[in-house]
Amino acid sequence: MKANFCFDFVILVADHDASVRKYETLLGIEPIELDPASLPTPNTRCTVFPLWNEGDRGMVLSLVTPGDADSVQGRQLARRGEGLALFGIDVDDVEAVVEQGRRAGVEWMDETPTPYDYGRMVFARPSSTHDVPFFFSTHRPGWWAKTLAGGKS
Repeated sequence: MKANFCFDFVILVADHDASVRKYETLLGIEPIELDPASLPTPNTRCTVFPLWNEGDRGMVLSLVTPGDADSVQGRQLARRGEGLALFGIDVDDVEAVVEQGRRAGVEWMDETPTPYDYGRMVFARPSSTHDVPFFFSTHRPGWWAKTLAGGKS
């Protein structure tokens, strides 16, 4: 099993609307705010900027503002401030990447993939990946179209 491509750079931001305006101006890309119901964490705002699009897959820069200060992302924002929070890699088989990671010395937040509207994902412990906050996802068919539609099917 090998990684397919990077599909997401997630940046935590405190002021969502100001950050969206900044990146829209910087990138010259129309932002898409995802439906909160499509996100794995309740009360979260996520706006994506599609960086490339190959029809059935692509890559985004995501701006995320946690709605709950006690969530993992809320605590991370309070502790570390704004900045890169996750680096997403698409894989064909998320269970296989857990096993490969284990053999490579990668530790996982939870070895059981977390389901979400776009597929299933696992999070590596950054301390075991040179302080890079990776997550790996096996996507459902239609995930990219759903992303481009703002998280609506």
